[in-house]
Amino acid sequence: MTADATATLVWLAPAQPTREERDALATWASAHGIRFAEPSDDALPGIAVDPQIAASVEDQLERARAAMAAADGSEVDAALSSAESLLRAHAELPEAAWLMAEVERGRSARWRRVPPMDLEAADRAWARAEALDGGRVAGLGERSASPPPSSPRPSSPPPTSDLVIEGRTGTSLWVDGESALPGTIRLREGPHAIVVTQNGAPVWATWVDLTAATSRIRPLARRVAPCSRPDLLQVAPAGETIVAHGVRCGRWVAAERGSVAGAVRLSTCDHDQCGLLVEWRSRLATNGASLAADQGQSQRAVEGSRRGWPSWATWTLVAAGVAVAAGAIVLASGVWRSAPSETRFVGGGLVNGP
Repeated sequence: MTADATATLVWLAPAQPTREERDALATWASAHGIRFAEPSDDALPGIAVDPQIAASVEDQLERARAAMAAADGSEVDAALSSAESLLRAHAELPEAAWLMAEVERGRSARWRRVPPMDLEAADRAWARAEALDGGRVAGLGERSASPPPSSPRPSSPPPTSDLVIEGRTGTSLWVDGESALPGTIRLREGPHAIVVTQNGAPVWATWVDLTAATSRIRPLARRVAPCSRPDLLQVAPAGETIVAHGVRCGRWVAAERGSVAGAVRLSTCDHDQCGLLVEWRSRLATNGASLAADQGQSQRAVEGSRRGWPSWATWTLVAAGVAVAAGAIVLASGVWRSAPSETRFVGGGLVNGP
């Protein structure tokens, strides 16, 4: 591995590392030719919400109603198309789903009242509106659906589809203006507005048009810089390894507290693939741990490191055990000394400045 390669460090313990843990991190980095770097402070860019967009949509809806009263089908279509285009470009609006539902109800009324009429198209438009806002009572001049056939038939539930939305720690998810949890969400077929917010402000928004097939979306996947704080927000320990869904950072190290005071457990990672967590101590523990035990742990770490660790992080802990045995040589080399510029930490998951 190239000497002094840079790797982003992610500290996973809720509290800041102790002095001994800092020392362990520094000696691990020195022993493996790595220089730790903090995640970049790349905050998610917010999306400005312009209330004038919603006002313009309302104006187009009013224009469509006036044209409908005059039986001007072309003018109705133009006004509703203009309103839909505005909404399609601004899914971040809090009222986007409700306004789009009114556009669809306008189309339903147009197909029922203004030639050329199309009752099937009217029913489809009304169903799309209900998929967005759950439905409302038909207003003056509106009809929710075509009259049922004379022969009684059991009504079938509206068709639904599954939408799988991946979540990201530190953000909130909104579907059609309602708070939702990431995962699999069953929705009625039709258009839906998906918005992700951070600290109350939208940072990602889109429209999806669901059909019978299951759909999957990954919000923010292309808006997060690799090795930034947002990129590493979801990193978490899982037994003997690390879960890192969606991480785009190409070279990073996850670290947490070890089993004894002053020890740390580290895992080297490449994008969303991480190796086993391996414990590291900067010096022999004073609680009776023997040199043989440390060497045995080092050998087990070597065996574990051969299972799925990224090629850039290949290293031999047996040599580290020998270095511990040769304590006088190690101390003379200055390995146990903290780095001139120590990495700063903050509790809660990520490396941070003071």
